[in-house]
Amino acid sequence: QGNFSSWPDCSHVFAVMRVLCTALALAAFTLQGCGSGSDSKTTTTTTTTAGTSDEVDLSGFSCRVEAGEGVEIYSVGLVNNRVKLGVSAPVDGWVAVGAAGESGMVGGDVVVGGASKDGDAVHTGAYKLTSTDLAGVTLYTDSKAMINAEIIKSGGRTYLFFERDLVTDTSTLSMSGSQKMIWAMGSGSTLSYHGSDRAVLDVDFGSCASSVDTTIATKKQVHGALMWISWGVLLPTGAAAAATGGERFKKRGPVWGPRLFKAHRALQSLGFVIALIGIIYALSEFSSDGLHGHGVIGIIIMVFATGLMLSGIFRPHPEPRTKARIAFEKFHKSIGPAMAFMGAINCCTGGWLAQDQESSLNAFSSFMIPAIVTAVAFLIAYVVGKCTGKAPTEEDAQVNVQPNTGGKLDSPDTISI
Repeated sequence: QGNFSSWPDCSHVFAVMRVLCTALALAAFTLQGCGSGSDSKTTTTTTTTAGTSDEVDLSGFSCRVEAGEGVEIYSVGLVNNRVKLGVSAPVDGWVAVGAAGESGMVGGDVVVGGASKDGDAVHTGAYKLTSTDLAGVTLYTDSKAMINAEIIKSGGRTYLFFERDLVTDTSTLSMSGSQKMIWAMGSGSTLSYHGSDRAVLDVDFGSCASSVDTTIATKKQVHGALMWISWGVLLPTGAAAAATGGERFKKRGPVWGPRLFKAHRALQSLGFVIALIGIIYALSEFSSDGLHGHGVIGIIIMVFATGLMLSGIFRPHPEPRTKARIAFEKFHKSIGPAMAFMGAINCCTGGWLAQDQESSLNAFSSFMIPAIVTAVAFLIAYVVGKCTGKAPTEEDAQVNVQPNTGGKLDSPDTISI
């Protein structure tokens, strides 16, 4: 039976809510765009031609591969150890194509046509890709990477043609065998985040065959599944169990108190282990791309989660109430619920970002939507659990708490936390 007779317990709600406001602000930071910078057009050493044509002549290309929905990549054989490449996309804006790095975008180099960081609609340039944000797309002067570039906009499509050496300062291409290439497109004349309008491909110019490389998307799904199980389900549920149990799990009586404590301990322990695996996996697979808002917040959450786990394992005994015990209770009861909520929110933002990057896959929506439901359900369960139930009496304290048990549950009727 729920009642609001235990209002002193609700004091923790307001402390947690203040932390949650900070959590939401940090979550919003995840969705912000990253730095820009500007292009220095004086470093472009190639000839650029802009124009329009009702019918673009592609007859000179010996290979034409499908690279995505409406996107095509073209190539023609070696002339003086150079290859002529082209790309076209259904956009009135900019296109880019080039060699991919080991992890996709990072470590590759591309030629961009139809836009610049300064908004030049007829600009073409060769760019190194050193990170996944716009600040890592840097113009460079390797004369082997882009020669005789041409940008054409016709019939709602943007075409980019150029020559390059097979070997540049950053990458190596081959006219036979599979190799990783990358393309991207965007509207307007200013380079900006492309979202899902990009792909990494396995391309064989010898046989004119191509296939989309889904390795990175699969790795994101594995990471997302691990974090959703932990921060989307187990950890918020465990935190809600603690809130329902009340002060030292005495508020729900001698039977349900120990049960809620056992549930809290089991859920938090299992959830923490799975979350730790998930973040180690992410750091090992994605750290070369650099850490952005979502990753930074994830690491901050895990640092606090580690502190919460250690403080729970090595918590001071409840009697006598030492300064260390009081500090433990304040830290555990305020930071714990905040991290549970913030972890669920970070799952939501991670799913949103991944879905934006991999729009062809619906798995990320399946992580994001339940995480939103979990975050809302946790807030409701936390407030209801804290603000309902009978206040513990002296009799409850004598029945439920036994001294010198080292934090272990000796029976369903004894608990020392």
